[in-house]
Amino acid sequence: ECSDGYVISNDICVPCLAGTYQLGNSCEQCGSGQFSINASTFCFCSAGYELINGNCSLCPVGYYKPIYPPTLCLRCPNGTTSQGLGSTSVNDCCYCPAGYYGANGGICVPCDANTFTDRAGSYSCLRCPFNYVSDILGSTSINNCTCPPGYYENNGASPIIVYGRPLKTICKACPLGTYKSNPGSETCTPCPSYKSTRQAGSVSLANCTCASGYYDTGNRTCVVCPPSTLSYLNLYGSCSLCPTNMIKLVNSTTQQEYCACDLGYEYVNGKCTACRPGFYKEIYGESSCK
Repeated sequence: ECSDGYVISNDICVPCLAGTYQLGNSCEQCGSGQFSINASTFCFCSAGYELINGNCSLCPVGYYKPIYPPTLCLRCPNGTTSQGLGSTSVNDCCYCPAGYYGANGGICVPCDANTFTDRAGSYSCLRCPFNYVSDILGSTSINNCTCPPGYYENNGASPIIVYGRPLKTICKACPLGTYKSNPGSETCTPCPSYKSTRQAGSVSLANCTCASGYYDTGNRTCVVCPPSTLSYLNLYGSCSLCPTNMIKLVNSTTQQEYCACDLGYEYVNGKCTACRPGFYKEIYGESSCK
C-alpha cells in the first residue's frame, strides 16, 4: 500500500504532482485559486486567495495574502490599500485608499471639503459639481456632494451623469418667496406673510423683503399699498403714487392702471396745472380747462 500522497502506477507508488492531490488511488487536479506540492493529499489556497466556506476566494481590495500561512487575507496597513482583487504581498498595499490622494508609496492626504475620490490610487480628488458642496473630509462618493444654501433637493428629478458617475441628488434654486440657510437636504422656508425674495436661490431670512404691493412701515412689518398707488410699480417694498395733481384711473376695457390730471387741473408743459381763474374742468384727464 502506498503512502499518503502516492498512488499506484505500473505496480509502483508514484507521488501526485504539484497542483494535484491524492484522492483514493488517483491524483485529482486542484481547483481554481488552489495549489499543492508533490505528494499532497489536499490543496491550499493560492497566494491572493483565502478559504471561505470551503472555497478559495480572491482577497478583496485592501487585503493581501502570501502563499501560506495564513488561511485568511491580511488587511493592508493603515492609510494604504491595494488597487485590485487578489493581492499577494504587503508591497501591493502602496496605493492611497478611496477618499485620499497622493503618489503611490507616498503620503496619503484626505480629500478636502467639497471634493471626493471613489477610487484607490488617485493622485488628486475630484471637485463637487457646480452648485454642490460637501463638508466631509476624505469623501469617497460624488453622492456626498449635497445642495448648498439657497438650493433644495429636487426629489422627482432623474439622476444625471457627472465624471462618468450617477449623481442622485439634483439641486434646484429655492423659488421666489423662499430661502434656505444651510446645506443639505432640508427644504426651502417660506418668507413671512406679505414678504418675498427678489431672486431665486436666497439664503437668508434677511433676503425676505416686503412683496410687491406692500411697503415696510419701518419696523419690518409689511402693509398693503394704498389704493391710490400704481400696483404695477409697487415693487419690492415701495409704493408708487401718481405725480402731484394726478390721480390713478383704470381703463375699463384693458384694466390698465394709469395716471391722469385730477378734476380742476389741465395738462400743460408736461405737468398738471390748476385751471386759471374763470376756468373749470369737471373730468379727469389731459383735456384743457373751459
